[in-house]
Parts: sequence; C-alpha cells; structure tokens
Amino acid sequence: TSTSEVFGQNPDLPWAEDDNRVLGPPSESRWSYSSTKAVCEHMIESIGRTDPGVSGTIVRPFNLYGPGQRPQFVIPKFLDLVSRGEVPSVYGDGTQKRCFTYIDDFIEGIVRASERDHNGTETYNLGSTDEIEIRELANLVLDVAGMDSRAPTFVDPGENHEEPDRRIPDVSRANERLGWEATTPLRDGVKE
Repeated sequence: TSTSEVFGQNPDLPWAEDDNRVLGPPSESRWSYSSTKAVCEHMIESIGRTDPGVSGTIVRPFNLYGPGQRPQFVIPKFLDLVSRGEVPSVYGDGTQKRCFTYIDDFIEGIVRASERDHNGTETYNLGSTDEIEIRELANLVLDVAGMDSRAPTFVDPGENHEEPDRRIPDVSRANERLGWEATTPLRDGVKE
C-alpha cells in the first residue's frame, strides 16, 4: 500500500499511475512520507522487472476515511471537534480541494487488485473522483452533526506549510482492469 502523496504537487490533474512526482525541498518534512513510499514502489517495480517469477501489486489510496480512524486526518479531525461541540478548523481559506474515499470502497479495490493474476508489477490509484473544497467539507460535517447554524473557523497554517491545491486520481486503470470505482457518497460516509 503506497499513497497519493507520491505525486506531491504535480499540477497536471487528474493523476494517472505513471505521472510524474513533483515534490518540495528535502528540508520540508512533509515530503519524507511521500519519498519513503516512492522508494518502496521503486523496489517492488525493480523486483518485478528482474525476477519474472515474482509479481507485485501497488495500490495508492486517495484520502481514505471511515469509522475508527484517528483524528489526525481531516474528516475524523472535523468529526472529533463537532462531537465535542466545537467547530472544524480549516487551514487557509479552505479552497484546497480533495477527493475522499470511504474505507469500504478502498477495501473492495484492494481485494480486487490483490486477486488479479498478472506478471510483473501493477499499480492502481484507488480513490473517489468527486472533489470537494475543504471549507465545504467542514460545512458538510457541521450539517451532518446538526450544527449547520455554526460556521467553521479559518486558521493560518504557517509559512512553512506546503500543501497541493488539488489531489484528484485518474482511476481509469482500476475501472478497466478491476471493474472498480468508489461508490459511497461523501455525505453517507461522513454519517457512518
């Protein structure tokens, strides 16, 4: 299991499996996670090329969320805040966009990918392609929690905060080879 973070800040969207990585400087800690996942991908690809008896599958989840997730990620963080009667805190102006993937959809994709017979290495982006601005997500969470009369707060993320404006997967390979697509609407997943 890799990550959509491997693409970094590549401005060419949506991201297909073989698209370029565009990262910030090594001094920015955000890119260390992306880089370690990419090194693992390189090793798996290399083994698949050098040993014809070995096949590998790489999956890249895009913004997973679901029950039991720790509140360091945006959706569980927002839900944790509203469960305590607080409002979501949005970095910047909240216009950054993401595509969120419910865990059950991802599990279905990873099972299909792992069961597919193939030679060498196959890589799949697994994610929803429905974009939402983070400020809209905050309002959705407030609405689902019955707190739609309240508004999120907006906070300055700091000058060293690097974040892509958009993160959108191209999932056509998963659709064509695995018959997979994310089907859980965001509102339904947040309610769950």
